[in-house]
Amino acid sequence: MGGIGSGGSRENAGRPATVDNYVTRLSVYMPEKMALAIRKEAEANGMSVSELIRQYINAGMS
Repeated sequence: MGGIGSGGSRENAGRPATVDNYVTRLSVYMPEKMALAIRKEAEANGMSVSELIRQYINAGMS
């Protein structure tokens, strides 16, 4: 495994948790152009792809 958005907090490894709740991995198939646009926007906003997607989902559920 690996790649953009992989990894997470690790005890004694200097990776603090970024959310207060436990998280789980979710695999989603989408058009490549959409995935690239999400990665580009996340990078431009200084956040991970996972953080940006969580924001999109939370906004859509509100």
